[in-house]
Amino acid sequence: MTEPTQPVRQTAMPQGVGLNWCAYHEALSATTVQVWDGGGHVVRACFSCREAYDLTPASGPASAS
Repeated sequence: MTEPTQPVRQTAMPQGVGLNWCAYHEALSATTVQVWDGGGHVVRACFSCREAYDLTPASGPASAS
C-alpha cells in the first residue's frame, strides 16, 4: 500500500457533520438539534438560539397529548 504524497487537508468542519436549517435565526448551522417550539411543534434550532431562547431539546417524537 502506498502512502499519500500530499498531506491530508484539514477542513473547518469535521467530516460527517451536515448543515441544517435553524428555524429561529433562519439560516444554516452545523449545531442544530430538534427542539420544542412554543406551539408544541418540533423544529430545529442551533446552539446559540437554544441558549438565547432557553429551548428544550426534543428527546423523541412529538406525542399528541
